Amino acid sequence: MSEETHASCSGNGACFPSKTRATFYCTCPESHDYVPPKSAEKPKVPVKLVREGNIAWGTSGELRQEWLKQRLASRTDPGQVVLRAVTRLLAVEMPEPLSDLFGAIHRKQFYKDLVGAPKVEQVTSASTARLGWMLLARVAAAIEYWLTQNSWSNYLWRSDCLRAETRPSRSGS
Repeated sequence: MSEETHASCSGNGACFPSKTRATFYCTCPESHDYVPPKSAEKPKVPVKLVREGNIAWGTSGELRQEWLKQRLASRTDPGQVVLRAVTRLLAVEMPEPLSDLFGAIHRKQFYKDLVGAPKVEQVTSASTARLGWMLLARVAAAIEYWLTQNSWSNYLWRSDCLRAETRPSRSGS
């Protein structure tokens, strides 16, 4: 259901599961001849596979974070590829998890554990190369936090638990 297809209905409504996306619904679908589509039955995933997947998901997060700590501490020039990627994420097509977390990630202990707590003096005295890494650190920390720290993050790898509309868009990639 979209806002356009149900705009004139007296039973239309919307909720906002995120700051940037609305979900539309009808409070009385029977009176407006609207029948929600039948949902397909979810495939049953064996408990053992779920357990193994959750362990693997957690381990992959730990390994990524160790790799990130090493890379983000670099003093070498991150290059145009990194700077273009960071700029694109921040200025053009910021994904929802990044927009939700970017402004506050530096206050979380997770950020301090991953990249430290930069001080104003470090920013003012940093080389251009180091500034690129500092920006990437904030972006990477926000995304990594979203991938690993939320109570629902174990479900991100499970295609049986995600609805199509909650998956990241692949357009423009």
